[in-house]
Amino acid sequence: MTGRVWVVAVGVALGAIGVFGLIIGRAGEAAGLFILLAILAPLVLWPVAAIAGTADPNRAMTDQAAALGPAWPGLALVSGILMNWLMDLAGKGSHENYAALFLIAVMCFHAIGFGIIGLALMSTRRWRPAGIQVLLGYGALLGSGLLGMMF
Repeated sequence: MTGRVWVVAVGVALGAIGVFGLIIGRAGEAAGLFILLAILAPLVLWPVAAIAGTADPNRAMTDQAAALGPAWPGLALVSGILMNWLMDLAGKGSHENYAALFLIAVMCFHAIGFGIIGLALMSTRRWRPAGIQVLLGYGALLGSGLLGMMF
């Protein structure tokens, strides 16, 4: 399988998780499954896409980011929907429901996870471009999450 196939597969998987969050209700076991998938999937799948997208060492940095093109929308979709859900939960009911703290914990978990993975990949010369793409992916995850919180 080529790197392009892996990137497209990651984009489809992240997009499918995001669409799953759009079509299910916000209560029940399916909602819990979506939240679990939306928290963990970007940490697992985005580095795979970054490594696959940067597999060609002769590719320039801008071309490596463009190679990840099919995966960017899926990452943005799953992040935006997850943060929208968590903001909605934080705004409902009493203020003692700890949903806002869970939202902050998820954001910290993503920051730490993407940071560790990105820095680990950047520690080797071969995978340094993939590490940079992982850190850029965290920026996209954070930005789309903030947009999801607003809408």
